[in-house]
Amino acid sequence: MKDIIVLSKDKSLFELIFCELSPRGFSVGKESNRECSLLFADDASLNEITSIRYKDLVIISRTPEKISDARVLARPLSMPDLRAVANELLTDGSDGIRLDKKARCAISFGLRVPLSENEFLILAALIDARGKTVSKKALESAINSFADGELEVYICRLRRKLEKDGRRLIFTERGKGYKIM
Repeated sequence: MKDIIVLSKDKSLFELIFCELSPRGFSVGKESNRECSLLFADDASLNEITSIRYKDLVIISRTPEKISDARVLARPLSMPDLRAVANELLTDGSDGIRLDKKARCAISFGLRVPLSENEFLILAALIDARGKTVSKKALESAINSFADGELEVYICRLRRKLEKDGRRLIFTERGKGYKIM
């Protein structure tokens, strides 16, 4: 179960998020003194977020264009927008990986995973071509690899970091390259 905290003085906003996401397996609460997977905060509650540990932040704002460095939803909040954000940030589906380009890390099945520069570049190339095989040459050029076997070392490190509980993310196409499904 994924924990969601809603910081808002607006009871209707909390009820909207609670009613929409609770039946879908999310634990939605108001407690502000714990860790959470996803934090929804409105403009009036932004000063409270420093006391909460969260993986992803969504700000619900009347003036979304004034806020940067976070995912922002405009008020009034629409159900399709809410569902899209929750699904994108918290689902554990087969494509359970995405990149956080600002933090230069991966988010794999809901967990933040630090990556080296070359690991990040390789993973970015694989994600951009999701479902299609990326040749070894293309990946080697992305990291300016000159040593034999260097790419395979990075792929091995990525698998070790990202593939947990038997979940495969990176597949080898013999003689061709690698892909993410």
